[in-house]
Amino acid sequence: MPSLHIVRRTNLLSLYSAFLIESAQAAPALSTNATDKAFAEKLAIANTSFSSYKTGARVVGDRVARQIEPRLGLPTGWMDKEHTLQVEHTSEEVLLARFLKLATRAFKRADEGARKRLEAVLRDSLNNV
Repeated sequence: MPSLHIVRRTNLLSLYSAFLIESAQAAPALSTNATDKAFAEKLAIANTSFSSYKTGARVVGDRVARQIEPRLGLPTGWMDKEHTLQVEHTSEEVLLARFLKLATRAFKRADEGARKRLEAVLRDSLNNV
């Protein structure tokens, strides 16, 4: 059985993964840094602390575990038990969210000519299907 610190970190990463998928679908143009910051804010912890928990540089202690649970609507003690989260998204949905995020970033950074070329590539791909 893994240690309590491993269980808590694994649970935190699972919750974060689900948040990433939801964020990518809701706001495809949101950067990874902005997503990290939004998740940290949702947990009411500093972004630097979240980064340390995510990488394993710091452990999720009792106080932080108990703080996270109500912020995410979880029962007390949830962070201390092993879970297998069922993410309700197919891999196709995840790929689509990633593509939309990338396409949005490319479109926003492109000048008018590059935008027309992007549109042409997409139209050509539809004609070849």
